Amino acid sequence: MGEHSKNESEGEHGESSAGGLGRELLTEAWTCTRCAHLSEFFEADANCERWFRFPPIIGCQRSPLLLFVGINPRVSYSGRAQNDELHRRILSSFSEFEALSDNCDGHEAYIAESGGEPYYRPLAELAAQVLRGTPLEGKRFEEIASSTELFLCGTTVENARHLPILKAPCASHFLPRIFGCLRPKAVVAVGDQVRDYLRVAFGTDGRFEDVIFSVSSGDWRSPVFTIPHPRFWQQVEASIVEAIRVALFSKAAPNDAQLGEVADHPGVAAGPGVDIVRYEWNPRYGWKPHHKPAHLLWLEGDVNRRIRYELTRNAKVRVTLEMSGRDLRDAIGSYTLKPEFLTGGYWGEITSRRNSEPTETLKPKWARFMVATK
Repeated sequence: MGEHSKNESEGEHGESSAGGLGRELLTEAWTCTRCAHLSEFFEADANCERWFRFPPIIGCQRSPLLLFVGINPRVSYSGRAQNDELHRRILSSFSEFEALSDNCDGHEAYIAESGGEPYYRPLAELAAQVLRGTPLEGKRFEEIASSTELFLCGTTVENARHLPILKAPCASHFLPRIFGCLRPKAVVAVGDQVRDYLRVAFGTDGRFEDVIFSVSSGDWRSPVFTIPHPRFWQQVEASIVEAIRVALFSKAAPNDAQLGEVADHPGVAAGPGVDIVRYEWNPRYGWKPHHKPAHLLWLEGDVNRRIRYELTRNAKVRVTLEMSGRDLRDAIGSYTLKPEFLTGGYWGEITSRRNSEPTETLKPKWARFMVATK
């Protein structure tokens, strides 16, 4: 996006760089060291020993229709996706850092349907799909959408896997202020890990596994939609595009009751504080649920919330467990305190064995939460 197109966008949206709180966020992010204890994961410029980082907001600086939330900026030193030169440039010049906040990378847009950064291209394509057939069709990304990250500092793809996303100090500090500054009409979580963080930190109600739910901060409230990480998809499902379009442009936008009806797991409807997860019998391990760290933190956010495990065999429910956050933490034990739990969760057999073979008899620490069996 050259200087001419940058100035054109100022006429519609005011200052090209956000004023007030947005400017404050930009300046603070430029020198932030809030995640110093995680420095082993971040990439730094050898010349200045500062971590590569992105602005807290890229794109529209005021009331975007869409706010995309990712995990953190990627740093690549070789290949087709090489971008270390960009990182060095924006780290050495605040004006370049500010320009990227306006979605300007030299003489082109950083996030765009064609050109720009390949990783972010699907986000621009999704925004364009949502606007297709509306009066806003053809608008540039920076005119109607914004992008931010849970961590603003950059890592290699490999190191990003080790970030403690649910305990992100960067997100807990910046994200509420970004929400307050932008007040987007809809939020798009890029990947399940981001979805889980938003559900735990800002979720208002509904079940943990709802694929569409609401988040709020202060007097702002917005629906959240989840899309796969760009590494794992070529095109977003039409149903997600249509759901976002309805939320943005329908006079009867989805309310919380409608949002809660859509779930990405099987099971009967439960109360707003009860989430149902089903696990099928495994001939080798018996029942071996995956206990997600975000799930535990969500449960602990409200003493009235419960998780209901429906343990099935040949697709029929054989045992049902119901647990609070405290119950689940006690059952898993001290492993919940280890860093590995925050990044990968806990997989553990909950069934007893006889002659080395799994049985349908639950281990005592799990059996005490059994509410039904068939």
